[in-house]
Amino acid sequence: MSELETINPEPTLNILLVDDSIDDREYFRYLIDESDAVDFCVEEATNADDALEKLSRMRFDCVVVDYNMPGHNGVWLVQQMQQKDYESATILLTGGGSERIAVESMKSGSQDYLSKAGIDSPTLSQTILEAVESKSSQLELLRQSRKDELTGLSNRRSLLAALDKVCSRAQRFSRSAAILYMDLNGFKPINDRYGHQAGDEALKQFAHCLSQVARNYDTVARMGGDEFVVLLDELEGDGMLAAIRVAKRILEDVKALEIDYKGSKFGISSSIGISLFPQHTADPGQLIELADMAMYTAKKSGAGYYLAEEACSDLLLPVKGFGSVN
Repeated sequence: MSELETINPEPTLNILLVDDSIDDREYFRYLIDESDAVDFCVEEATNADDALEKLSRMRFDCVVVDYNMPGHNGVWLVQQMQQKDYESATILLTGGGSERIAVESMKSGSQDYLSKAGIDSPTLSQTILEAVESKSSQLELLRQSRKDELTGLSNRRSLLAALDKVCSRAQRFSRSAAILYMDLNGFKPINDRYGHQAGDEALKQFAHCLSQVARNYDTVARMGGDEFVVLLDELEGDGMLAAIRVAKRILEDVKALEIDYKGSKFGISSSIGISLFPQHTADPGQLIELADMAMYTAKKSGAGYYLAEEACSDLLLPVKGFGSVN
């Protein structure tokens, strides 16, 4: 292999240009072609709705959008992108400089603002690169704020955000979702006997076990202490059998765990409460409460898992348990 073949190619940044003016789009492409800072691949959209359709199908590093367009303007598009959690950086363009528009652009969540008047190739390419870097840093901070520090799982805030989206999607497409709420049985005695660091190790291994069982589009979260949640998305039918299968798998895998911390070896077990959307409730917050109630019933009864029955009562339906409570 020659030396030239071993050189990594320059990364390509995918850009979505949103502008109703064909002349402005052609000039933008000219400026991009003149840039030697990075390789840009440009896709075009003529309005905000067209842009959203393309964003639903493709990933873009940066969206450069005209402020003034027929129908929805550029600020509206940026706000829609934030609501839909698109991770593209955004830059707003306008035909003339305006402090009011600049302030409005930044308040909308856009990374930067440029006036079309007098823009040149180096300025445009540098602004895009800085916007992409700024958005990347922002997303990394957001991801860190949504992670549990000890286990690396999602935290409570992240779970609640995911739950709202999962339930909304399930309702829209007539699908089911489920909450598995669980904790470790006898966790306090583990801390008392082996120390808090051993307890932390048990939590980390339990978290890893949950991550291995969950599918890549499910959400696994630590609620705090020794309490965890698995949010099961995209379940067919009423979701009950699928949720029970996952609960059984978790109980089996946890039962097989042996925690080895500085020569001390011990096992752990768990109790699981299950609630189903929309069968038990159409309220996401109440879905968690019902699963939490069912988990404590499982713990008290000695069953490995328990299924919530009613949305707004304390009636719970016992199902065949699995495992034992320490």
